[in-house]
Amino acid sequence: VMKIKRWIKILSASVAVILVLFLLLLSPIVKWYIETHSEEWTGRKIVMEKLRLNLLTGGVSIEQLRIFERDKTEVFFSMQEFYLNLELWKAINKQYEIIEVTMKGPAVSIIQEGDSFNFDDLIAHFTTGDTVSTSAESEPVKYRVKNMTINRGAIRYANKGLDNEVTVRELNAACPLISSNNPNLHATLDFRIDKGGDIKSVADMNVETGEYKLSYDMTDLNLDLLYPYLKDYINVGEMKGTIQTHLLLGG
Repeated sequence: VMKIKRWIKILSASVAVILVLFLLLLSPIVKWYIETHSEEWTGRKIVMEKLRLNLLTGGVSIEQLRIFERDKTEVFFSMQEFYLNLELWKAINKQYEIIEVTMKGPAVSIIQEGDSFNFDDLIAHFTTGDTVSTSAESEPVKYRVKNMTINRGAIRYANKGLDNEVTVRELNAACPLISSNNPNLHATLDFRIDKGGDIKSVADMNVETGEYKLSYDMTDLNLDLLYPYLKDYINVGEMKGTIQTHLLLGG
């Protein structure tokens, strides 16, 4: 009996050690695998400083994510931190629930040259290939996504044909709930434009009926932002001034 108990303890300890080693090695292995196959999957090189996976809590954390341009030197998209908390055990019963999605410091660079954009290859990569047909009799997917936030985002838009560049900073967005059982959405969005302009908005929408309400505030929007797009159509030397507006829309 003593020998059996001893072997049970040894076996339990061995299983615990293997489990701990698995959990410790899982994150670096997945990080290496994603970075190694990123170009095959997306057509773009992807690197990250840290990736943490917690199978016990369903947490996924990424730090300093970078997606490069096709030339593999310039950065197309970057993010300081990404966090996702998924209810893994509910997914077994086909009930997909995400407790939190947080993106901190996401930044994207959009470049237009004529009718081409620097993300055209990404669209082509994910829209070509075989399509998968779904059964009409399959049950609808049950999902619930809570606490979605974007903090301190940035968007750089450069139009080479017009020799014009606009950058949006301090972009913050939030949506407390998207659910298959609730058609109502509530979202907020605010950002600042480098050349002048602060935007704040609050939106509510029922995705089943299409009814919506939008509150929109724009402060000190610089009219000079419009000049590159109007100079080919009207004879004007410059545009100076700002626009203020408060809109309440619904329908």
